[in-house]
Amino acid sequence: MWNDVKKTGKSFVGISDLISPTFYIADLELMKNIYIKDFDHFVNRRQFATPDSDLLLKKMMVSLEGERWKGIRSKLSPTFTTGKIRRMFGIFDKSSQLMCEYVKKRVGSAGGEFDICESYSKYTMDVIASCAFGVDSKSFDCEPGVLSEFEKMGERFQFKLNPAQFIKVLVLLIAPKVANKLGLEAFDTEPQKYFSRVIKDVMKRRRETGERRDDFLQLMMDAQKGLLKGEENSKETLEVMTGTDDGSGTAFHSQSEIKFDDDDIVANSVLFLIGGFDTTQSLLIFAAYNLALEQDVQEKLLKEVKASFDANGGKLTYEGVLEMNYLDMVINGMRFALTEVKAVVASLVYNFKLEPGTLTEIPVKFSNTATLKPANGMWLKMTPRIASGE
Repeated sequence: MWNDVKKTGKSFVGISDLISPTFYIADLELMKNIYIKDFDHFVNRRQFATPDSDLLLKKMMVSLEGERWKGIRSKLSPTFTTGKIRRMFGIFDKSSQLMCEYVKKRVGSAGGEFDICESYSKYTMDVIASCAFGVDSKSFDCEPGVLSEFEKMGERFQFKLNPAQFIKVLVLLIAPKVANKLGLEAFDTEPQKYFSRVIKDVMKRRRETGERRDDFLQLMMDAQKGLLKGEENSKETLEVMTGTDDGSGTAFHSQSEIKFDDDDIVANSVLFLIGGFDTTQSLLIFAAYNLALEQDVQEKLLKEVKASFDANGGKLTYEGVLEMNYLDMVINGMRFALTEVKAVVASLVYNFKLEPGTLTEIPVKFSNTATLKPANGMWLKMTPRIASGE
């Protein structure tokens, strides 16, 4: 579609998306204006009919409109500033180390072929469990092919492109009243109830004991009490909200006080999982694939990563990650996810030599899923560097 529109020389064209007239934008400058300069005209997302039983979906940022959206957004935006992410770096580092230990157990000291998809799935789920839910996912406690309860519930929120799912989405889009009467749900009720119980139990414990942690859940709890209010108009927060530093984000802040209850916290923690699991895993899978194929790039990256580890007593630090210019050339997408993926890519390259193996598909075949994934896993030859003397 992109190529067809570009051939016309137009900035945008009109298309029919099912029964909805839609503009398809094919000009990056126009797209930038829509998202930033002229955003006050394009505030609301295209609405998806939300069945009454989808309790969490109704309260997620993607379902909110107008002043309600502005108010919740202004409460959540300060949680993604650089300073907050720096304090969460220990979580990324711990999960990275757990993942590397998990891989070492599977390939042995001599190394071997391994499907990196599984370990990256566990890594991203472990980070989200710690940061957004305040719990241990226990992802790395399980044997290969076995999922923890947290992983099982998390996977049920992932969109699977199959005939049954397609028909359900079609009914939700075209005939929302019929979908409501039939009790059709965008998300299964069981995982919604599971995550609601998990998060509310953690919040209850923290309120009773005074326990605090440097995680996304704690920041949302602080936002609920107005403890982050003083940061809302900071330059850094405006950058988070708009992608600019010109102050244009001031229009996004609602002047009215918006109620932010426990269900809002639960819903946006789950949104964190939906938006940050599949996408980050895909990015990491193909980063590993390309590093395995481009040995010269991997060696340059290893040299930079090793220098950073050595300079910091064999540890990975937040400042060290920021200073790795070549790592930034290898992998870059924004803020939380950027730090998350850089931490694990640096740890992986530091601990393992990645190479194509006999099971590595070149070129890779893609699966028919909502996010880009390899159809048959991502098998790579992984050799522990300590064993190989590198």
